[in-house]
Amino acid sequence: MKALPGCREKVRDLLIGLAADVRAEPGCERFVVHTLATDPDFFHVEETYRDEDAFKAHMGTDNGRGVHHPPATQC
Repeated sequence: MKALPGCREKVRDLLIGLAADVRAEPGCERFVVHTLATDPDFFHVEETYRDEDAFKAHMGTDNGRGVHHPPATQC
């Protein structure tokens, strides 16, 4: 996802907080947030879950809906 101009820090802080919450979910094996050196406004999230049931459970949480369907807002 790409942060709107001037919103990089807010997006970063939200993703850092989200990462801690998602990693605590049962079945989450990996949740890593990356930025590109060539474009620090671009964020890439990698997630790994134990199995399909763990992923479905994640998608049923506010955390899952927030990452996969973020609201279109201005920062």
